[in-house]
Amino acid sequence: MADQKRREETGKACEIELRVSGMSCQGCEQALSMALRQHDAVESAQADARSGVVRVTVKRDVDASELKERIYAAGYDVE
Repeated sequence: MADQKRREETGKACEIELRVSGMSCQGCEQALSMALRQHDAVESAQADARSGVVRVTVKRDVDASELKERIYAAGYDVE
């Protein structure tokens, strides 16, 4: 998928990078990161408003659509 990029795999943890639009400040970064961390498969999430990227480390395989649903529900768009 063009909007999802698996960056590295170590053991069962895997980092997924998603391009997100609509973030404009640190508050947006925190809100989006918190929304993603509420998913049971997410180990960590870090959003960067400047680059429009969110990096999500998952503990197990997860369908990207599940993460995208959380991003949309938080009020942001995934490219």
